[in-house]
Amino acid sequence: MVNLLWKLMAKRYDRQFKSLYKSIIPLITGSVSYEDNVIELGCGSGLISIPVLSIVKKFIGIDLDEKMIKVANRKLELLDDPSLDAQFIVSDASNPTLDDLAMKYDKIIVVNLLHVVESPSEILLEAKSMLKRNGQILVVDFCHGEKMGFKYALMSKLMNLGAKIGLMEKLWRFTFSDIRKLIEKVGLKIKQQEIFHAKFPFVFMKIGF
Repeated sequence: MVNLLWKLMAKRYDRQFKSLYKSIIPLITGSVSYEDNVIELGCGSGLISIPVLSIVKKFIGIDLDEKMIKVANRKLELLDDPSLDAQFIVSDASNPTLDDLAMKYDKIIVVNLLHVVESPSEILLEAKSMLKRNGQILVVDFCHGEKMGFKYALMSKLMNLGAKIGLMEKLWRFTFSDIRKLIEKVGLKIKQQEIFHAKFPFVFMKIGF
């Protein structure tokens, strides 16, 4: 199911969330290398993807929202760099079916997806199935269950309302502890964890086998 809220926000998504992602993007770009084959699940408008795809060997971004993928592909076109092995594809992160997704990946990026899908465990299990034995899943997720600044607490309440009236699929009010338990439940191990007690709290994890 495509979240109607994100469909409506596709063209404005970057303006709304760019400031929140300033501290997240370096965490991701600092965790990949030029030798990596990388896939991002729930890539949205490519806010994380574009800084990453130029510093990795191969990049695929998938999202269920056609409008978000259109925005991401437009950004890729504007780069106008034929040396890049990168593409954005409309596909379900919990059940990708395209042939291009059959390979195993060195790094799998999952940024702010787990708390807005019906089954976060399905996303993690799918990522696990695509991960190389020595690879890493890079997880970042806003934790709506933690204490946050007034502006973001209000945003969280509006998102919660949006989920209740059907504008978005789900809003999980995860705490830092909830994310850890979710990862351990699907049989993955946390290799590194950083907790950010920001105005909108989030956690960054490197996880693997």
